[in-house]
Amino acid sequence: REIALAIAVVVCLLVIIILAGLLGSADNKISDSNEAAAAAASMQCQNGCYSTGCLKAAAYTQELMNTSAADKCTDFHKYACSNYASLNPLDPGDTQLTPVWNLYYQNEDRIYKLLERGNFQTDPQHYEHKMKSFFTTCTDHYLKMGQQGKPFLDKIVTPIGGWWVLEGEEAWSQKTYNFMDQLKKVHVDFWTDAFFTFWVGTDWLNWNRNTIEIDVSGTGLAHYVYYYA
Repeated sequence: REIALAIAVVVCLLVIIILAGLLGSADNKISDSNEAAAAAASMQCQNGCYSTGCLKAAAYTQELMNTSAADKCTDFHKYACSNYASLNPLDPGDTQLTPVWNLYYQNEDRIYKLLERGNFQTDPQHYEHKMKSFFTTCTDHYLKMGQQGKPFLDKIVTPIGGWWVLEGEEAWSQKTYNFMDQLKKVHVDFWTDAFFTFWVGTDWLNWNRNTIEIDVSGTGLAHYVYYYA
C-alpha cells in the first residue's frame, strides 16, 4: 500500500508540474499577442493619416459635413452629408447624382483620356485596335459629317438588296425579291432581331435539356438607355 500511495503521489506531482508549465506558456503567448496588438495600434496612431488616399478621403468627408446644420445625435445624416447637394448640383437632364454616379463619371473621364492616346496596337484583329476604332467613329464628328449617310447605305442598305429610291427601279424587283433571304441577312449578318427574337434556354419541363425559345422582338438597340443618348 505504501508503495502504491508513493507512486500515486509522484504521478500527481508530475501532472501538476506539466499543467503549470502549459498554463504559463499560454499566458506568455497571450501577453505577447496583447503587447504586439498594442504596439501596432500605438504605431498606427503615431503615423496618423498622411497617405495620399487617406488625406483625400478625409478631405472629401470633411467637405460634405456641415456641423452647424444639425446636431449629430439627432440628425446624423444632415450633420455629415448636408453639403453634398450644394457641391454636386444636378444637370437639367439628370434625376439623381449619388457618390456612385460620381465615381462612374470619373471613370468615364479616365477611359476617355486613355482612348484618346495614340499608342494602341496596329493589328486590326487586336482588341485595342478595335476599341480605338470604335471610339474614333463615335467621337470624330467631322468625319461623320463628311460621310453623312454613305456608310449606312454601303454597309447595310446595299448588302440587303439596295433601295430603289436611290438606285432606280432596277435595284429592286418583285420577281427576284426573297423575303426569307433578307430576313436571314438582317438576323445573321447584322445581329438585329427583326419581327422576332430567339435564344437558347432551359426547358421548364425537363431541366436536363435546353430548348430554343422564340418571342416577339423589341427595339433594335440592345438597351433602352441608348435611345436617351
